[in-house]
Amino acid sequence: MAGIERPGLEKAIQNAIRGWKANFGHGGSDTSGGGFGYSGPGRAGAILSGAGILSLQLLGAGESEEVKRALHSHNERREFVFDASYRRTYQHYYDTQARFHEGGEGWREWNRKFSVPLVNAQTVIPNGIADLQGRMVDIGYWCNNNGPAGRVMDTALCALQLMVYYRYLPTFQSPEQILAADGGDEAVADQPRIVEAQDLDIEIQL
Repeated sequence: MAGIERPGLEKAIQNAIRGWKANFGHGGSDTSGGGFGYSGPGRAGAILSGAGILSLQLLGAGESEEVKRALHSHNERREFVFDASYRRTYQHYYDTQARFHEGGEGWREWNRKFSVPLVNAQTVIPNGIADLQGRMVDIGYWCNNNGPAGRVMDTALCALQLMVYYRYLPTFQSPEQILAADGGDEAVADQPRIVEAQDLDIEIQL
């Protein structure tokens, strides 16, 4: 994206795309769905489906048939549940990024499913620590109790989901694509075709 030339980079990207596509499985008789596996074809709703979708999006293959089918499966099958499962938290971390990059109604629907339950699942410790001015302030964390890294990784994965609204740029588009979409050099900062305001729909009610 920075325009840096590196011998073999494009070939490596194409190999990565082929690798992810090879790990896509149709998931039974449903030809409109499917998922990504770890070392071979996955099934619809597989834990790595979000990772497969996101990887292909960032590699420039977000419009591929495999991504479309995996997103379809996600729409049909995936609910957000914060429970005692590290695998579920890891799965939702990628799901949220993939849906955000997709945008549109798919993202809006997932945003409605995950944002409020995730906020409500946080453990809050009132007056848990002193700030730089010496005032006691609340602190919070997420923990599934049975994960390999405990509350540190669980909190990081959950916090990153709630940061998705403003943390991620459209890194799968080149500067030339961004300029072309906006009709030239002017007003590049305002890119409604990249991440449209209505795609964000940030609304969390506690």
